[in-house]
Amino acid sequence: MGQQNRHALAFDEVVSELGETFQKRFFAVPGPVKESVREIRLREGAPIKLTMGSDARYITGSGGLANSPAGCPPLARSDLETALYLICDRAIHTHQRELAEGYVSLRGGHRAGIAGTAVYDGQGILKSFRNVTSIVLRIARDFTGVSRSSLPLLFPDGLSGLLLAGAPGSGKTTLLRDIAIQLSSGALGSHLNLVLVDERGELSARGGVSDAFCPCDVIRGCKKGDGILSAVRSLSPDAVVCDEIGSRADVDAVRWALGCGVSVITSIHASSPGELLSRPAGRLLLETGAFPRAAFLAGVGAPSVIKEVTGSDVLLESARRCSDRGELGWDGSCRLPSADPAALRA
Repeated sequence: MGQQNRHALAFDEVVSELGETFQKRFFAVPGPVKESVREIRLREGAPIKLTMGSDARYITGSGGLANSPAGCPPLARSDLETALYLICDRAIHTHQRELAEGYVSLRGGHRAGIAGTAVYDGQGILKSFRNVTSIVLRIARDFTGVSRSSLPLLFPDGLSGLLLAGAPGSGKTTLLRDIAIQLSSGALGSHLNLVLVDERGELSARGGVSDAFCPCDVIRGCKKGDGILSAVRSLSPDAVVCDEIGSRADVDAVRWALGCGVSVITSIHASSPGELLSRPAGRLLLETGAFPRAAFLAGVGAPSVIKEVTGSDVLLESARRCSDRGELGWDGSCRLPSADPAALRA
């Protein structure tokens, strides 16, 4: 099966989660559009929006497509309530932990982001959302082999820790998924034992196919820090792979894994060296010594494409110089002049 056909199937798989009534609204979407759609946005008072990178289309009343939302039928609150009920498999209460994080995991590695009115418990802990006003369906897409040409740059000395940094939608999860496939399949000379810590069910599924995709051990539905600890204790991995790391508990788990001789390959939201260093978790992760290199992705316009790979020692030294010179932004971020290593060393 070709990748383009697989991408169209991934679109259909997501739409099928919405039930027959919603499916009818998409019947006239042509295959080439399905292949390029990354998100389906459902908003109260607005028409259905299909996002394709920087481009977008809107669903018309006849199920066709329009370049503008003008004249396209808007969704009502009841439409969103029905959609949420269906993507939760008609049992919203079973997804409370996910909803507290603002998402619902779907089959095939897809995800629904939820927006609405926050609900807190008596201790001030976010429990869920009510009066849902938006649902963003992110379509997982399979690009097998996307990391192959980058492996010598990412792992020049063999297996090691790696921090992938990129903006939302820049293809971090897709790249991590394929790195796991390649390393498990002997791309570095031996078939490595990898454990995927897949909190949201996105990392361990191939877009458009609802089953496992590669010879890795998978821990699903577990917080990343807990999953890293469990993997190292019980599964004897060469490396642990997880997505979108960020909490202090995650950083502590990474440091512990390093002490046990296990590499960690992970990602973080940061579109530039300065943004990475401005994030408390980013600075702490680099300071653990678990990541010899940080790879920065090109962005939404070129998903899963690596723009730059920079040594962590270079980044931390540049941050120290920024601090010494007083070159900090109002938010404490480093005003680094460029992502180019030569500029960072200047």
